[in-house]
Parts: sequence; structure tokens; C-alpha cells
Amino acid sequence: MSMRKSIFCLILCVCGITVFASHEFRLGVKVEAGAHAVFVRDFEGFFSDENALFLYVTAMQPEIYEKAISSLHLSVDSEKLTRIAENLKAVGVSYVILPAKNYDGFCFFDSDVCDYNIKDYTETKSDWLFAVSQACRNVGLRVGFSYSVIDWHHPSQIQYRKDGRRFPVKMNTVINDGMKDEYLDYMTTQLKELTVDYKADLIWFDGGWAPWWTRDDAESVLRQLKEINPNLKIGGRVRIDRLPALEDVDLYTHFPSDFKLRKRNRPWIYLMKTFTGVDQITNEILYRDGKTLIKTAADVWSRGGGFLIGLDVTAEAFVSPSSLKILKTAGQWLKINREAVFDADVVAPKRRFSKEILFVKEDTIYCLQMRRSFPSNGNQSLRLPVPKQLMTTAVKEAFLLTEEGRIPITVVSDKKGRLLRLEVPPKYREEYENLFLPIYGFVTGEK
Repeated sequence: MSMRKSIFCLILCVCGITVFASHEFRLGVKVEAGAHAVFVRDFEGFFSDENALFLYVTAMQPEIYEKAISSLHLSVDSEKLTRIAENLKAVGVSYVILPAKNYDGFCFFDSDVCDYNIKDYTETKSDWLFAVSQACRNVGLRVGFSYSVIDWHHPSQIQYRKDGRRFPVKMNTVINDGMKDEYLDYMTTQLKELTVDYKADLIWFDGGWAPWWTRDDAESVLRQLKEINPNLKIGGRVRIDRLPALEDVDLYTHFPSDFKLRKRNRPWIYLMKTFTGVDQITNEILYRDGKTLIKTAADVWSRGGGFLIGLDVTAEAFVSPSSLKILKTAGQWLKINREAVFDADVVAPKRRFSKEILFVKEDTIYCLQMRRSFPSNGNQSLRLPVPKQLMTTAVKEAFLLTEEGRIPITVVSDKKGRLLRLEVPPKYREEYENLFLPIYGFVTGEK
């Protein structure tokens, strides 16, 4: 048995439930943009963390909304877009989900079956989605597209009941009599365009709760896409009831229970929107800080999930400066701990909010320390907690991941070479104390 397999067996026996995250979904970005996002800051009094519901929440007349959309001028400057894509790649992002069509029905791509798109309808006059996806692919990012089943603009659907009352569930629509097949053909054609012409790696559905969108409808559309590209990944809000045979990744916007995670049979992603609305005084998007992002990500990774960050968009950049700022802050931590976070497998603890999170790669075990305390005497060595299941493991060497690289840690073992504790020497105390959520590793095996 290889060293890596023996380590996994040891941890599995002690930990019980273990969930391994799919590396391809470890860290991604979803651009939270409808066409409204460019002018939403200028709408007095608007405040919502559901920016995609701008038209719905404000009850703006569609004619006014569509006129505003026609004035959009989104940048397709390849240098600007590539620079942003490079920043995302540098942070550790492996894939980007771009908006193809939102609830409002506006298409960010040049669709042959819709004139209500960024090239034909707006001042941009260029295929924005193609330009951004090319920039992302050129730096090695995989590209997915979000697509809403609900469409407020298509003549097949109405946002109100026939008696004029607003539909009781936000974002829902009613299909006009005899027009469902027409819309399904329209939607399928657009999804095929995204799969073939735009070379989608992932199709991310939204609005799958519409009452007229049946399970048979969803299965038919998804099977057609899978026939075109068997490697295409499908996820998001495809349906209220999931389609295990055709969906590749589960989406959660609230942290799933351990019970749900035990039952899952495919990768899962937690989506965190980094903005909480629009500041009514400064008209700026409100963001969480980078440390909050990392803490949440660590909790998700510890349960074997992938972390998806919802970001804002501006006219000049498909990811706004505010978004990049918070990502770069998080990226400082990710850069230090890249070898553990992106190159290793996650071993999930029995419960959420564990004091330590374990990552395993080859013969190395990494420990992310979620909580810590320091001895008052600055001349003392810092004793690092060791997970109970690893207390008797034989260790060759130990190290702490820092901005300067690996710092050696003192290994205290018994006479048989089994690990008893790890200590940071006093001369490295400051480096350790300055770390946010430190990760230390140890190479297993006889010395």
C-alpha cells in the first residue's frame, strides 16, 4: 500500500464521515450581473442584495428599463479584460461563471434568435460575452455561463396573473396559452449556442422553480446539451427537485446540513454573494472584507465543498475594482497557503466549525488552524494543537507556511518516533502571530 493510501486509511478510520472536494470546483467566481447592474447605483433609494431583481423590486416599467439597457456600453477591450482575468487566476480562481441571460431576458451574447442582446440592442455593438470568455480562457480559466429559465421579456411569459395581480412568488412567470413549446425551442437554441459557439465548460441554470418548467422539460433540454458535449458540467438552480443523472454539481446558498452532505453523490458548491446592497449615500456596492471571505471558504472546504464568490460588474470591467480589491486581500492568504488549499485533498471533520481542517497530499498532512491562543511569555515556544487522530503518527519533519516560504517547526516525538506535539521556536513566534488562519504541515514516515 502506498504512503498516501495508508494516510487516507488512517484518517478515514478515525474521522468517520469524509467528504472530498472536487478540485475543479475548489474556488470559482460568478459575475452577479444583469444588464441593470451598470445603472442600478443611480436609482435613488434602491437597496437590495438581490440586484438581479431590480426590475421587479422597483416596479420600473419595462419600456423605461429597456431604454436604459439600450444605452449600455460595456468594455470589450482585450487588454483590460485580460488583466482582470489574470488577477483572478493569480488569486487561485479556476473557473468563472459569466451572465448569458438573466431574469430580465436580456442576452449578453450575440444570439441568432434574439435581437434583445448586447450586440444588436446596445451601444456596446460588440459581443461582450465572447470577448470576456476569450480573455478568461487565454489565461487558463474555465468558463461557464449562467442562464435563466424565467424570461420577463419573451412574449411567451408574463410576470403577472391574468387578473393583473403580481405573481405571489418573486421572479415567477406564467406561460401564455399555446406558447410554451415556442419558448422551449427558443431556450434550447440559445443553450446550444452557448455550448457550441461559446464553448461552455459549465452551464449554470437559474429560475428553475417556475411552475410551468416541468421535470420532463428540464431532462429534455439537459440531455440535448449532454449529447452535444458529454464533458459539459451542469449545475445551479435547474429544478426545485434535482436531476441526479444529469446535474454534475449541487448548489447551496445556505450552508447545508451534515445530513444533506452524507446523502450527496456529486460535488457541491456554496455560493456567497460578497455584496449586501447599495449604499444609499455613496451609491457604492457594499462588500464584505477579504478575511470574512477566507473564513467562509475554509468552512466550506472543510466539509468537502467548493466555494463560489458572487461579484459585481461595471461597464469598464467584468469584475469591478471593489470586487478585485476584496479578492486580492483574500488572495494574499491563498498565495501563502496555495500548496495546501489547491493541491491537496480535503478530509472533512465530523462536525462543522472544527478547530482544525486537514488537507492531504502524497505523504504530507496540512492542518489549517481555525482557532488559536498564545502563551503570555514571548520567549516560550508556541505549542500547536495536533488533531487527535494524528497524535501517534510518525513524522519526519514539520513546517509552517508563511509569506517567506516554509518555516521549520520542532517535532516532539516519543521513543518510537510517534508524534506527540509540534512547537514553533521563539525566533519564529512573530511570523506565526502575524498569520491569519495559519496552516502548518508535517511529512509522515520514519525519520
